[in-house]
Amino acid sequence: MRIGIIGYGNVGKAFVKLLKIKNKYLETLGINPILTYVLDSKGGIYNSNGIDFDNVIVSEILKSNELYDKKINFDFLMSNKDIDVLME
Repeated sequence: MRIGIIGYGNVGKAFVKLLKIKNKYLETLGINPILTYVLDSKGGIYNSNGIDFDNVIVSEILKSNELYDKKINFDFLMSNKDIDVLME
């Protein structure tokens, strides 16, 4: 399941942490969560192969992440059409 997240405030951060904690359990159910987008109001992070949960969790502010790019935005996400779930 390819997942995109819009917003990296309290809810977005908690969701990424929850995905990490529950990842093994979800796999036993046949669900393989792959985080491909994390966006904020100015840009975001994208990796079509999946973003490492730990890489995102350590970034208290998304734009401080080394993978952050202002070109990764909602329009970019929608034009790619490569997610199954979008969480806002």
